[in-house]
Amino acid sequence: DLRIGGSYIEAGADLPIEVTSWMSIVPAVKLGYGFSNYYTIPGTSQSGLTHVIPSISAPIKLTKTATLTPYIAYNVSLTTRHANNTQDSEIFGGVKLGVTF
Repeated sequence: DLRIGGSYIEAGADLPIEVTSWMSIVPAVKLGYGFSNYYTIPGTSQSGLTHVIPSISAPIKLTKTATLTPYIAYNVSLTTRHANNTQDSEIFGGVKLGVTF
């Protein structure tokens, strides 16, 4: 992150479960880790886990090249973020339209 001069990494895993030939259910989880001064109060330096995000999505194949994916997720702040967040945990969702060509 060039704006704050810190480094950050996020890793995730998912497990697609085919329901029909055109739809799947995909449970997933992501884990974030901040290095040095990422997500810290100015003047402090701290490394550690920032968040965990469990989610579930349902990709729906519309055509050979288009997929509509509604999802819902829950962002849980971990140790490194507690001091800086105005809200520790948040549920969010959305819909993504992906087209390949």
